[in-house]
Amino acid sequence: MIRWPCWMPVPRVIGYGAEPVDRRAKTSMDIGGVYRVEFDTDESQCQCELILDSDAAAWFEAFDQGVLKQGSTWFEMPLWIAGQINYHTVRMRERPKEGEKIACHTRYILSLDISKRKLLCPQYAEVMLHYSPRELRYYSKFFEKMTTTVMPGITNIPADVWPS
Repeated sequence: MIRWPCWMPVPRVIGYGAEPVDRRAKTSMDIGGVYRVEFDTDESQCQCELILDSDAAAWFEAFDQGVLKQGSTWFEMPLWIAGQINYHTVRMRERPKEGEKIACHTRYILSLDISKRKLLCPQYAEVMLHYSPRELRYYSKFFEKMTTTVMPGITNIPADVWPS
């Protein structure tokens, strides 16, 4: 998998960030309140921008044209989504648009498809219906202290209990 180089800037997400594709959308043939069955995908669309100097802009255009085969290849790129920067698997929805010139820099507008966003697993989401993240961190630290300091060797927790 091609990975966005760490020396390039992280794209800034414009507007409201990632927009999930709604799998519940009905076709014109559907009637009533029946929704489609969920699929095992989590595609999202995202608009972001890069502000690049001349060297980075030259590299970016060559990267898009040659390495990504005009944006059709999936690659990993860091994006600020859901309050944090993570690498996401993306591809260009359309060719990058060259926007305004800012002194010696050029603004590029990117429209991306995000293949699969890294979200909390459903089990944690269900637990968080009852406990806040702060409480879970406290309990986790308390449990670690109990098993390593207070009762070392007494508690033997099988490895398959915890999701990997």
